[in-house]
Amino acid sequence: MSAIKNVERKKQLQEQEQKQEQKQKVKQEVKQEVKSDDIFIIKKEFDWAFYGLKKRQQEAEFSNYVIYNDKQKEAFEFIKTHKDNNYIFYGNSGTGKGHLAISLLKEKVKENKSCKYINALDLFILLKDWDNLFEIKEEFSTYDFLIIDEIGKTFKSEFEQNLLFNILNNRYDDYLQTILITNMGYDDFSALVTKPVLDRLLETYTLIHFSWDSFRSQNKNKKSKKQEA
Repeated sequence: MSAIKNVERKKQLQEQEQKQEQKQKVKQEVKQEVKSDDIFIIKKEFDWAFYGLKKRQQEAEFSNYVIYNDKQKEAFEFIKTHKDNNYIFYGNSGTGKGHLAISLLKEKVKENKSCKYINALDLFILLKDWDNLFEIKEEFSTYDFLIIDEIGKTFKSEFEQNLLFNILNNRYDDYLQTILITNMGYDDFSALVTKPVLDRLLETYTLIHFSWDSFRSQNKNKKSKKQEA
């Protein structure tokens, strides 16, 4: 009788051990699943293509912006210390307008803001999707931080301008941060957006004129001086 009880007791202990092992296995699987989710979230947060950035653009940081002159330095320091401003970056191509705007976008992503970079032509192509026009306008009207680059290459017709400024007006009303980038001069940009719209923009936007030579020109000059020396 005693031998039978011992066998039953041993069997019970084995069953308890098996249950305990199973519980530990389940806990480990859950822990691993959570860990995998965390890794996925971190990757997604810094998947810059998700925010509209091409591979070359993804390299842009405040830390690797090259400063050649005092005007650049002044613009760089102002933008870096006024990260919550709306901006219109205008002036010569190749002067770092996109670089600084993208550097700001990265800062905002790290603050868990919803952000997007898009050039004006791609935005207009999206807006031509009549079946989803409302949803697309809504999407670009509600990002916490939005960069619209290369304004001037499109949005020249009244219809295109109305679409763009409807989005900008929605963002204005909701106090959402926007950066507009153009290679146009001030007069051409003013004519493009019209004076009433520009007056509205200037209520909340800071204009930064990128008036210096392009980086390519400055690099050429630097190389020429080295060769002469």
